[in-house]
Amino acid sequence: MLYFLLAAALVALDQFVKIQVMTHIPVGEHVPFLPHLLDLTYVRNTGAAFSIFSEHTWALAVVSLVMSILLAVSFYCLILLKEKVGPQQGVFYLLMIFGSAWWSDSGAYFTGTFFGKRKLCPLVSPKKTVEGLIGGVITAAVCNALVALLFQTFCNWVVPWGYIRNAVTINIPAVLLATPVAALLGVLGDLSASIIKRQCGIKDFGKIMPGHGGAMDRFDSVLFIRPFFYFIFNICPLISAI
Repeated sequence: MLYFLLAAALVALDQFVKIQVMTHIPVGEHVPFLPHLLDLTYVRNTGAAFSIFSEHTWALAVVSLVMSILLAVSFYCLILLKEKVGPQQGVFYLLMIFGSAWWSDSGAYFTGTFFGKRKLCPLVSPKKTVEGLIGGVITAAVCNALVALLFQTFCNWVVPWGYIRNAVTINIPAVLLATPVAALLGVLGDLSASIIKRQCGIKDFGKIMPGHGGAMDRFDSVLFIRPFFYFIFNICPLISAI
């Protein structure tokens, strides 16, 4: 735990310094930008006000520091979850974590495309709509419940063959209640990352995945979701061995 907290502190400090450096470099120049651990991106100074003492940059600094610290904490929660539940149930929680983000993202895209009228956060993410948000949350809840049922059926089916040690039972109502909250947290993570990118004048955090940007661009929406499911596991486990 101490290692992850130290890593988070170093990442947050680096983030804080980089934002301050932006106030002292010429317009058009580039400066290294975090996260170094996943991608190395260079942010171009577009001439926007990056003074750490200005109103808008304080907001950027807060978001940047929180996201930097959350990066380490989020991965640590994932490791703790895997150690406590084992590989079989760990796979289920991974499906729920990524499903909450990616099912929601897909549902929001199609719902927003056909029915979106009211903008959700036009200054941060112009394409997101309120209708898309609602559609994404519903899509994530339904799809996660179906995935949970399929996972339970599959595990219980292959147990007699010896491929899996234990049959499982899944609390479907709890999945239906937890997923909408997780989906909303995924949107919050996505918007938080978008604030940083928009303020720094970049489209993506990296280029290691063509068409998707960097690793952070694909996984920013799950940063808030992983700690949430670790919290859910501790108060009301979604899956248990029979």
